[in-house]
Amino acid sequence: MFSSSFGSRGTVTRQCENRSPSRFIHAAMARSALVAAIVSFPCNASIMIPDGLEPGDTYQLVFNSSRSISATSSDIETYNRFVQSVADRAGLGDSEGITWSAIVSTADVDARDNAIVGFDTPVYNFNMEKVATGYDDMWDGRLL
Repeated sequence: MFSSSFGSRGTVTRQCENRSPSRFIHAAMARSALVAAIVSFPCNASIMIPDGLEPGDTYQLVFNSSRSISATSSDIETYNRFVQSVADRAGLGDSEGITWSAIVSTADVDARDNAIVGFDTPVYNFNMEKVATGYDDMWDGRLL
């Protein structure tokens, strides 16, 4: 069993009149398996923006879920459905027009290759604490 963490990668925008900016959602699983989800949604969606970021900056948000799933399936769609259901329950899924895709390590898929963390894209938790400075930091086996 492992518990899930969810996050958002976004482009900071202060004006939402132009609906083209989007944010990307990611998720990461804690413990032995790592899962992430990605989705884009319009800039008018309610999501936290860490202090100190400027328009055009990108970032990710992560949080832990109280739900868990056995990390036994080799089918990536098992984790896509799981992440989508947790996001839906949190109001960050279908009700917002957001479709989540799991990023998970399976026998055929490595999380690092699928978790679209930018080289220098910071990752924050929902307390707005930076947990990783970018791709290398996210995948070095230890968070800040």
